[in-house]
Amino acid sequence: MNKAYSATAQNERVYEKAPLQRLGQVFDRYMSSAIERVKVKTDGATTLKAAVTMVFPSWALLDCLMSFDVNASKVEYLAMALFNVRVESVENVRYVSMKGGVRLQPNPEIILKGVLDDPIIDVFGPEMHGAITACCMREKELEAGNDATDCVSMLVTSNPNEGATINLALGLEEGTQIRKKLYTRM
Repeated sequence: MNKAYSATAQNERVYEKAPLQRLGQVFDRYMSSAIERVKVKTDGATTLKAAVTMVFPSWALLDCLMSFDVNASKVEYLAMALFNVRVESVENVRYVSMKGGVRLQPNPEIILKGVLDDPIIDVFGPEMHGAITACCMREKELEAGNDATDCVSMLVTSNPNEGATINLALGLEEGTQIRKKLYTRM
C-alpha cells in the first residue's frame, strides 16, 4: 500500500504529502516551486515532500478535492492571476484589495472564489483545467450559466508571513489520473 494513502472513518480515500520529484508531472515550474515543502520522518530519515493532499470523498458532494499550501511569497501573484484581486500587506496585516478601493481584511481568514477558464489554464495548465471542468459541481455551474467557477478557491489569512491554501474540485476520473502521477510509485 502507498504510504501516502490513508482512509478515514467515512471510508474516503486521502493521499498526502506528494514526492517533490512528481510535482513536475502535474504542475509547471512556477507552481511546483510555489507549493510549500513539509518535513516528513520515515524510518528515522527526514525528507521534504510537497504539501499536497487529494481527497476522494465517499459522500459525493465532490468527486475529488485537491488542496495544496503555497508559499507566502507567492500569495500576491496567485491572487491576482486567479481572482484579479490584490493581496497586500500593511504593517504586518494582509488585505485583499479590489477595484474601486474596497479593501477586505481577513478575520482571521478569507476565502476567494470565482475564477474564469483562462486564468485556470494560465496558472494550472490545460490538464488541470480539464479536470476542474469535469467536476460535477462545475457541470452544474455551467448549466446555470456561471462563467466563473467556485471549483477553485484560495484561503488567505490576515498574517502576511503565512502562505495560502488553494483548493481545486476535480472530476473523479481526471482526479484519479492526477493522483496516479503524484502518488504512484515508479
